[in-house]
Amino acid sequence: MMGVKAAFIGATGATLSHVLTWTLLAGENAAVLVRDASKLRKILTTNHVSEEILRSQLIIVEGSSRDVAAVSKLLRHEPDIIFTGITSLPSFHWNPFRPISMQDTTITGDSAVAVVEALRELKSTNVVTNSPIFVPISSTGHSTQRDQPWLLIPLYLWLLPVPQADTAVLERV
Repeated sequence: MMGVKAAFIGATGATLSHVLTWTLLAGENAAVLVRDASKLRKILTTNHVSEEILRSQLIIVEGSSRDVAAVSKLLRHEPDIIFTGITSLPSFHWNPFRPISMQDTTITGDSAVAVVEALRELKSTNVVTNSPIFVPISSTGHSTQRDQPWLLIPLYLWLLPVPQADTAVLERV
């Protein structure tokens, strides 16, 4: 089994596809969990990652980011760092009080829970021995200090309560 520097969950998104591209072009091995391997390959080749690099440096696991078994299969490669960039597409509504939601309102938090659960299971059975750094990439944070400008807080409360709630779950994991 090839050792990997980084594992990626959600690697077909705008942010992580570029982080993955630069990881591979820097000569590092990587493993990814994606729903559609062909979509990932197309994105990476568009980003000038050669077929040779894809064959020699990339392990692709197909599955859902919510599926602990699929996440476990990814993490068995013992990455030093785990990147997640899971989110959902927006859904728009005629309700003026809640005009924007997400097509999948819990995907970000559910995926973070699956990563932590899979890692705990693998470590408890000594399948993996390292303790990788977990780097979830999301929207604004929800720590004790606010990170939105004061003038935008009403806009966040009006337009983004659903994605903000999902991100809060991720941060509690």
